[in-house]
Amino acid sequence: MKYSTIKKYKYRLEEDEVFHTSLFGDVIDHQLFSLAIDGRLVVYKGYLWNGLSGPTWDTESSKRGSLGHDVKYQMIRLKLLPLYEKDVVDLEMKQDLIQGGVWPFRAEYCYQAVKFLGASSCVPGDIQIPTIIEV
Repeated sequence: MKYSTIKKYKYRLEEDEVFHTSLFGDVIDHQLFSLAIDGRLVVYKGYLWNGLSGPTWDTESSKRGSLGHDVKYQMIRLKLLPLYEKDVVDLEMKQDLIQGGVWPFRAEYCYQAVKFLGASSCVPGDIQIPTIIEV
């Protein structure tokens, strides 16, 4: 995954990134991302995200998992996905973190944090929605 570090959001995606999710049945076409009926999520070049939140730190191994989680929470905030998908989104973050090389104990810690504390980040209008910065 190619990204650059920026001031406001922390990271900007420098090329499209593809995730295979279990969010089947929805088709979403947005300027920042797209979701196909088979669960294929594409996050477009220029997307901004802030990495892992809370009492933790960003590492190379955590960046892809945090990207996927941030964009999926944004989809919930925009009401493009229903709130009940939060549970799936949180579990997929844990899986993405492990696949990226995060230690399973740390991935579980991050999962528990978003599972119990992440609901406020899914409230529509609660968090400023980033736009793409041209690269």
